[in-house]
Amino acid sequence: MLQFMQLPKSSSEHQEKEIRTCLGDIYVIVNALRDYAALLERAVTTRELTEVHGAIFNLHAARCRKIAGKYASAIGYNYDAALKRCRKRRARGVSNEDIGLDGLEAFACRHKKGRQTSKSKETDSQTLQNGKKKTIL
Repeated sequence: MLQFMQLPKSSSEHQEKEIRTCLGDIYVIVNALRDYAALLERAVTTRELTEVHGAIFNLHAARCRKIAGKYASAIGYNYDAALKRCRKRRARGVSNEDIGLDGLEAFACRHKKGRQTSKSKETDSQTLQNGKKKTIL
């Protein structure tokens, strides 16, 4: 939950506001702010900006990093460590890009085999009183 004070424009009363959110949303906010700050800093170095525009970009980048740092410390998140883990995973070649339909098909096949195995066990264990096996369809 994020809480903030809304400053009034005409009246003299302040209003306290809150935004209810989940932890995952705050991770996304931190990541987006840090990535945006990096983009701004990269734009300053790669583009030919005037001193004023370069200074504005750097100020915005610093502000984004400050906000991201505040939220990250509140939830115990380390962006740099997470980025390092991600880069290490990419270097190893671990990829989750093809888990869609193949993953669902594998799950369905496993579930189907499990049902068939349990049916055969039921058929084997159930016998009639005269010793003949009872088939269950």
